[in-house]
Amino acid sequence: MVDAADSRNQLTLQNSAVAQLPVPGRNLVTLTTLTPGVSGLGTMGGGQSGQAGTPGSDVDNYSTETQVDASADGQGQMSNMYVIDGLDVTSGIRQGVLNLTPNPESIQETSVQVNTYSSEFSRATGVQAVMTTKSGTDTFYGSAAAWYYYQNMFARTHFSAPKYLPFHGTNMSASIGGPIIPHHQFFFFFGAEPLRSTLSTNSLITFADPQFIAWASQNYPNTVGTHILSTYLPTNVSGISDIHRVEHPRMRHPFDQQPSV
Repeated sequence: MVDAADSRNQLTLQNSAVAQLPVPGRNLVTLTTLTPGVSGLGTMGGGQSGQAGTPGSDVDNYSTETQVDASADGQGQMSNMYVIDGLDVTSGIRQGVLNLTPNPESIQETSVQVNTYSSEFSRATGVQAVMTTKSGTDTFYGSAAAWYYYQNMFARTHFSAPKYLPFHGTNMSASIGGPIIPHHQFFFFFGAEPLRSTLSTNSLITFADPQFIAWASQNYPNTVGTHILSTYLPTNVSGISDIHRVEHPRMRHPFDQQPSV
């Protein structure tokens, strides 16, 4: 049925769809890009995977600020809003960023709406993602799952490093719900998501050669430059095998040259 009085686009994701669809890092909000009128890369395009050399390392549910690459009808990411059980979990400092990412096993339904200009969602003009958590029932139910990944499971792209740095992770999830007292309208629900992961990072540090510091201390002991070189020495550089020595030819002043006889 088409409602001519309502111009919004809406996508409702049930828990079964979330369990069957491939979700990077078990991050539910990346599925908002499946909504008609929404484009973007989800959580895969909003982090620093390319910088760290570890694909998918920043899309888990443990980040305090989750940035989602999702654009609705030309609106930017800052126009998006995310709600869990009526609570706005969008950052008040960085618009369009989540401060709380739920466990998919704890979510019963996710409704993603576009073109919703109502007072209820007056804060956002782009994507409005409304998530509803599960509750207990009069019968016991539960779920358990585990996902494992490591560097050889990810294909290289044209813009990635020649070889991914070593990383791996085990993302587990479990939930259980049921009655506290059967047939007395007292229920409970509990969900947990343990995560064990390791990743490698690299950095570039430039520091003076110890031989140069010794030479400067011997020839120019009272200068400011020698004092800085000998005082602020680099730390945590022992045991590093990949050290590249950079040498520059010494520039001589014309008057420093010896006169010819």
